[in-house]
Amino acid sequence: MPYPFNPPTPVCIPARWAASRLPGKLGRSYLDTTVLGHAVRVAIAARLGPVHVIADDPRLLALVPSGPDVRAHLLDVPARSGSERIAHAVRRGLLGETELVLNLQADAVGATPEVLRRALDALRADPGASLGTVAVRGTRVELLGRTTVALAGARALYFSRWALPADRD
Repeated sequence: MPYPFNPPTPVCIPARWAASRLPGKLGRSYLDTTVLGHAVRVAIAARLGPVHVIADDPRLLALVPSGPDVRAHLLDVPARSGSERIAHAVRRGLLGETELVLNLQADAVGATPEVLRRALDALRADPGASLGTVAVRGTRVELLGRTTVALAGARALYFSRWALPADRD
């Protein structure tokens, strides 16, 4: 499939079945598909490059919508984060030859194709970066469960599942 961006950039969707707060959430219904299916559709619509779902459980493979340049990989290795899961896939050659990789979290239901394109623009503008993660702005209530803390230059310091600053009482 020809992509409007040259070279194409793979969009990786790390998918984990055993979410600590809601196991199997990627298989939950969302709009007319599943949470994971929605993420794949957004990645396809962005037309940045091939879409790679990197799953840790065979049940997730069945949730991946088929399409040109959509690939589902079972990679059951210990990983503390989606970024680590992507690093394992890169080391195993599952993404082919690529200099840049865009990470779309499988539960990022607020992401749109335009958000992915802007994230890729930011990644390409930073010569020291090779992996970018899509982040979506939202209100404190919308962000409960997903918060990105960014530094100058659009670099993330860390990701937290708690609202930040942490007021966990």
